[in-house]
Amino acid sequence: MNKMETLLEAVETAINAENTNIEYHEKQLAYHSEYHTKAKEESEQRKATLIRELSLLKELLDEVPA
Repeated sequence: MNKMETLLEAVETAINAENTNIEYHEKQLAYHSEYHTKAKEESEQRKATLIRELSLLKELLDEVPA
């Protein structure tokens, strides 16, 4: 194998390694996006629950004689 063939092979190997790296990062981005979307939705649900509970507590306090 001459120097040009060796160089071409090295570049092809580097390109394949970068493709693998890109695929890994794409998978990580998809996972984190899904994780954070789910976490945000859960937080919004907890917030809605807390708002309902606060409203109920305020109603109960309004019924308590001063």
